[in-house]
Amino acid sequence: MAVWSSAIRGFPVPRAEEHTLSVFVRLFGALLLAATLFPGEILLDGLDQGFHRDTMMVGTRAHRQLLTWGAVGILLVALVLGRLVGDSMLGRALVRARPPVLRLSPRRWAVVTGVTSFGLALLVQRGVYEGLLTNPDEMVSLIQARYLATGRLGGSLTEDPAHWLAINALVTPAGWVSQYTPGHLAVLALGVLTGAPLLVGPVAAGLATGLFSRSFELLLPERVFVARAGSLLLALCPFTAFLGGQILSHSTTMVAGAAGLYASLRSRDAETRLAGLSWAWAAGVAGAFMVAARPWTGLTVGTVLVLGPWVGRFQSGALVSRSVAVLMGGAPLGALFLAYHRVVFG
Repeated sequence: MAVWSSAIRGFPVPRAEEHTLSVFVRLFGALLLAATLFPGEILLDGLDQGFHRDTMMVGTRAHRQLLTWGAVGILLVALVLGRLVGDSMLGRALVRARPPVLRLSPRRWAVVTGVTSFGLALLVQRGVYEGLLTNPDEMVSLIQARYLATGRLGGSLTEDPAHWLAINALVTPAGWVSQYTPGHLAVLALGVLTGAPLLVGPVAAGLATGLFSRSFELLLPERVFVARAGSLLLALCPFTAFLGGQILSHSTTMVAGAAGLYASLRSRDAETRLAGLSWAWAAGVAGAFMVAARPWTGLTVGTVLVLGPWVGRFQSGALVSRSVAVLMGGAPLGALFLAYHRVVFG
């Protein structure tokens, strides 16, 4: 493992006390892990049988098996590589790659990873999906985005039910709408107005990867090579490419989450109180947009991304003031989100 160790030599690990997590953080992490592993579908076993309940039970159990065995496979590959990479060709390549990787400025590295992610997502969209929409979620979202681009919340109903009967679509007082929240729909509407709605996914993947690249270096300032290796893996990740090749809300949510984390870290490291509050306000905007794109993801993951970097770093007064700034940043988008639902769904 000598060659592997030399690849990251020169980046001392911070003192143990700087990495010691509070009891609260440890308990919160354990809670998140337990929530991920807990088979929540068993809570529905006592309910009456029904199509939607049965469908969800089957789908949830199938996905749980997929995620479980996928995680096991990844861990096995990681263990094998960890044992074999040391004096191998890959290990020596990492040593040679270290100087040119570190030579780039943080901004340029973010551009490199972002462009890489964008290019792979675009390649998947054009080469694998052949420039087509692949599921009903994309289809109904794009249809409503076209209505939004014309200044209308939904489509008018006609006598022919074939016009509006579609999976994941609803008939409301506002007319025909998709079942999805307005954050992602607004982004798609911007894509429609620019004439390139299918580029929303690849652009979102690239922006998110670039922002995460900057955030990784802020999280690991003394281990830049490790941070950049992580951001490169994110850029090359098939999950990022295949989701970015579509126009689903996942990519929009990823951008908002990446922006929230970056703004939170900039607020944490700000040299002045005004700068800290300004970045906290920006983190609130990003977090609110994350909620507007995918509500449950925004409320759970978004909260961790926005508030997590501040835990244990500020006194109570500074923490409260930044939290207030977050709420002020998110309040306008939150109000628009609630207004949309009131008008559309009553």
